[in-house]
Amino acid sequence: MRPLSPKGIIWKRQGAAVIGAITYQDGRFGNVVLVGGVRNSKGAALVLPATNDDGKPQTMLLQAGSTLLHPMQLVEILCMQERIFGDRGLVAPEALKQAE
Repeated sequence: MRPLSPKGIIWKRQGAAVIGAITYQDGRFGNVVLVGGVRNSKGAALVLPATNDDGKPQTMLLQAGSTLLHPMQLVEILCMQERIFGDRGLVAPEALKQAE
């Protein structure tokens, strides 16, 4: 299967987390949830639509689901994690800055 060209992730802040609407390489729609920095192994999770009878969405850590992403989407996620939660000087987008 040929990978789909990446579509930009649409980000929004929800409390302390940042949520991104994403289209996975297999065509499914879902979300990426950022709650911590790149150094935090549980700082990013992928949420996929329900595929079984119980109707619950499937969640997995970013590392476990990275094969579902186009490489450019993975880079965008890691950059956004750093911009929101990191300490390397990447500035958060104005729309996602948390009120102080």
